[in-house]
Amino acid sequence: MMSLVRRQLDRFRSYVTRYRRQQRDELQFCMDRPIYGNLVAR
Repeated sequence: MMSLVRRQLDRFRSYVTRYRRQQRDELQFCMDRPIYGNLVAR
């Protein structure tokens, strides 16, 4: 029983970390894009 709960917890934790990492990447991209655009426009 305990191992099943632990397995579920691990899966949930990995899903949460992956989701947050994806969000952070999108945020970084949104922040980097104007800077990148300015560099390319010059």
